[in-house]
Amino acid sequence: MNIVNKEKEVLFDFQQYENSYLDADYVIYSTDINGCRLSQITSGRLTSDLLSLSLPDGNYEITVIKDNYADLNENFVVYYNYLSIFICEFKRLICYENCNNCNDNIDNKLNEFLYSSLVHFNCLNLFSEMPFTRKTLCKQSKNLDSKSEYEAYYGKFNFDYEKNIKDLLISIYLELYCNSTNRLKQNNTELENINSFFQIESIKRCLYNQNIDIEDIKCEINNLNCNCDGV
Repeated sequence: MNIVNKEKEVLFDFQQYENSYLDADYVIYSTDINGCRLSQITSGRLTSDLLSLSLPDGNYEITVIKDNYADLNENFVVYYNYLSIFICEFKRLICYENCNNCNDNIDNKLNEFLYSSLVHFNCLNLFSEMPFTRKTLCKQSKNLDSKSEYEAYYGKFNFDYEKNIKDLLISIYLELYCNSTNRLKQNNTELENINSFFQIESIKRCLYNQNIDIEDIKCEINNLNCNCDGV
């Protein structure tokens, strides 16, 4: 089952099962970040191979019941409510080349945006599904260690916090985009909706104008998300 956060709902795609779950019942439970059930949220019947639900951001489990048997269980994260805010704020702070006075207090705005994003996504345990972002964080951690060592021996070291924060935010944005599109490779209509939601074309142009090629980053993200069989 493919589960994708869209602009205003979460989409459950059962097409890979070739209608085997039509007319089956489903139950949605809230869970903690470890996947343990907390309470039942909603239930219903699958009348097609696509199911869309509006849910608050959080951790959940869907159970599909067929012939009175819990035939399919999957945990998932809902984050589209904050994701809408994240995308708009990302574009505003990263793509400001044609905006007057947008550089004013940009460091403080970036710090606030990064802080709120890290807190929100981490509380959903979303970074467990984002190896490229974790790799970026570890790389920046090593850079900070090098900065501390340099300062201990030579004094002040000019560490570009703004650039590193931007790099981290770009990593988060593109990995969230890749995670969404990779789950919808066979659904062209939904892919168009995801591209529009992420404003990918305009953001791609603005990053290109900053000498950032997102195709190279997307390639690295997809390579990190491959399993041992290369899938």
